[in-house]
Amino acid sequence: MLLENKLTYQNLIALEQSHAELVSRISPDGTFTFDDTTIQYEFVSLANAVGLPDDEQKAYKPHTLKKVVFKTLQPNLRYLDVSYCNLEELHIENCPNLQILYANNNQLNFVRFTGTFAKLEFVNLDRNQLTVMGLNAEFAPNLKYLYLYENALIDLSHLADFFAKDESDFNLEKNPIVVPPEAIVKKGKDDVRKYFADLQGGYEYLYEAKLLILGDPRAGKTTLAAKILNSAAELPGEEQTTRGIDLAKWSFLHNFTGKGEKELNVNIWDFGGQTIYKQAHRFFLTQRSFYIILSDGGSSEKTDFRYWLHSTKIFGKESPVIIFINEKENRKFDLPIETLKKSFSALKNNVGVNLKFADSTDSERYCKIIDIIKSHLVSLPHLGEKVPVNWKNIREDILIKEKNGIKILSRKEFTEICNNHHVRKEDDIKRLSQFFHDIGIYLHFQDDSLLRRHVFINKQWILEGAYTVVDNRKVEPFQGKLNHTDFENLFAPEYQDYLPEIKALLKRFYLIYEKNDFYIVPQYLPTDPIFYEWNASDNIGFVFEYEDYMPAGIFWQFLVETKNYIKNDLVWRYGVVLHDNGTEAEIIEEYGKNRIKIRVSGQLKEDFRSNIMIKFKEINDTFSNMVVKGLINCICDKCKISEKPYGFNYFDLKELERRGRETDLCRFHYIDVPIKALLQGVEFDNETKIKKMLLSENEFNKEKSMENRNIKIEVSPIITVSPNFDVKAEAVATNTVSISIEIKNFLGHTENLKEDIEDDRKLLQKHIDNDEIDATIKDIEKAEKAITELENAKQKNGELPQKSKNRLKQFIDDLADEKSSVNKTLKVLRKGKDYAMKLAEGYNKIAKEIGMNPLLEDAMKLIGIF
Repeated sequence: MLLENKLTYQNLIALEQSHAELVSRISPDGTFTFDDTTIQYEFVSLANAVGLPDDEQKAYKPHTLKKVVFKTLQPNLRYLDVSYCNLEELHIENCPNLQILYANNNQLNFVRFTGTFAKLEFVNLDRNQLTVMGLNAEFAPNLKYLYLYENALIDLSHLADFFAKDESDFNLEKNPIVVPPEAIVKKGKDDVRKYFADLQGGYEYLYEAKLLILGDPRAGKTTLAAKILNSAAELPGEEQTTRGIDLAKWSFLHNFTGKGEKELNVNIWDFGGQTIYKQAHRFFLTQRSFYIILSDGGSSEKTDFRYWLHSTKIFGKESPVIIFINEKENRKFDLPIETLKKSFSALKNNVGVNLKFADSTDSERYCKIIDIIKSHLVSLPHLGEKVPVNWKNIREDILIKEKNGIKILSRKEFTEICNNHHVRKEDDIKRLSQFFHDIGIYLHFQDDSLLRRHVFINKQWILEGAYTVVDNRKVEPFQGKLNHTDFENLFAPEYQDYLPEIKALLKRFYLIYEKNDFYIVPQYLPTDPIFYEWNASDNIGFVFEYEDYMPAGIFWQFLVETKNYIKNDLVWRYGVVLHDNGTEAEIIEEYGKNRIKIRVSGQLKEDFRSNIMIKFKEINDTFSNMVVKGLINCICDKCKISEKPYGFNYFDLKELERRGRETDLCRFHYIDVPIKALLQGVEFDNETKIKKMLLSENEFNKEKSMENRNIKIEVSPIITVSPNFDVKAEAVATNTVSISIEIKNFLGHTENLKEDIEDDRKLLQKHIDNDEIDATIKDIEKAEKAITELENAKQKNGELPQKSKNRLKQFIDDLADEKSSVNKTLKVLRKGKDYAMKLAEGYNKIAKEIGMNPLLEDAMKLIGIF
């Protein structure tokens, strides 16, 4: 999208020339006043130099602008830049022809627009402290760009008309937004647009919250969950310890300000505290929830409160937390609560009571604690968020089915419920379902070809099925390695028809993987390795140190994603040996030390180490606010052959390199080591030039690669033009973006095609063999992998792999080959011809750019005959 009235190079020169004169008008108290003496200005920049590139700061005088006043009408003002100043408030008025406003990087907590701004097209308010947006869409009808990144905004419903426009562009990231709901905002602009469009048909308020109980095994979590529902509930027996996750529903009435008395529905999630369960916790610990960390007063000194608090901080963000001491045998425990609050701002209270006497001698204290829990729940900012009225009705229908004992809805059944409430478009149904999944109403994993076929409205049932493998003594004798028969025999009859879905769920949680016709369950692998020989000469290595906190299961996730490179079953619970191209890598999790050690030996050791590091960085990046230190193994002659080499801090080395230092000292052997040699092949940030190899083919990585293809294009109407402006370079960049978009479209067609094939499988089986259908799905996935590999290579200016070219061309040729599975399947599929033409046309759009020949007219005609 482009602004209607673009600025010219002469305009930019005028801005630069007038800057010093305008800044000189700022009063000693930091005020700039628009009055009769400023009427002639069309373009005004009061931007502070700190926000500009180093080579441009010389032209701008630093200043302290604190306030802007529009005293008189400014009919000519079209452009205003007050970025990187010290503004706390901004009142825009008396400038009816304003087109562009930059007020980013201030301390604004208030912005108000008074009047009608018919020409206003662009507003940038990024990185401020705004809690409300004082601009009504009605008075800025032509607004196209609104950037609100990193503010404190909550409700943007008054701008619904703007957000609903197809041509609008905006950024709402890093805001605690309630309207639209977080689950909508995080899905992207299209979902935000559709949400506001849906609200125009009427809306209801949703009062649903999530309460999560965490803590060590046998602390009393199951007891607390039961006592919340009924203080007189009997204490669970020792055998009733939580296996995985237990779920319960709790409802109570509350008078919400301005909305009257409403019933709040609370979903209680009681998490098993054993180590084997912690791996999957992160998939259910969510933002905008309420957390209780429970500990047994008799063993609280053993409880790792900081681990649980870090978990809520990373996954729950600013969700409120209380620590609950279950005073078994009347044993209390004093926590340094104020010290903990300094590190964990979301920690609100610490409370304690003997749950055994919650309905008798300790009832008064217990009732006060329940009131505290309720007060935190009703204060969650998302409560009462607006949802389209038909969404609320769909939610009620699903709730009724769950109460009637229905565990699962097929995708067809779920679609019928949506249709009954006038939600009929496929994209709208997917968006609605994702929202309900995200807020925990049910489980529906739409990004998995198997799991998307069912909506699990009874979450407890499907999770208990998955945890059959995780916590089962029958698995122990197999030491984590089960054949297909032994694996399937673990499950009760009620799960037998859903084993493919349970397997997919376990793989999604990185709890199992398949290799050589066996299912491997990492947590049941032997704790110690079998003997293996290791060439200890001329090794290189790296260590990831997780400061304060290392989420459970990081190593197991790495293990699952690199399964294809495991050497001769050299894998155990805390370590693995990988090999590729004559190079070997040993990766070990140092249990209890929050460390993962890597050492590599062989001809291509730098590249192999880099690929392993990149994989760990990808995994680490999925955890926000986690501090990880990288240590590079020393390569001096003595450390090369040592089991415990000295570790150089990666970031310290980068800083020394920046300062021009050539060596650093090995503190173990006092030998100077070349910094350049230490850093060789260790660049693993976003600017890396290392060729990254595909270490896994599972669904998670394919989805991650899809996300990486969503190219963000920052639109800025101000373009600094210079005499050396390279038009050719701009054309190349534009072409690269265009090709990437076409590739994204191609992959979108293949993803939809796979989904339609699965949905119509029963119909297809009436005409072709099921094996042909499965072969088609595999061929499509091979084509997706091929085009992804080609795009990655092209973006890195690397050599395009011929194998990938051949695989993609074979798939396209198969579209016109009557003997191929793809051709047979698409001929029967209801929209098969449309898909074939879209894929063929999409291929032709990108063929030349990836070094391939487009389809000739005759081939296109053959495909069009379907």
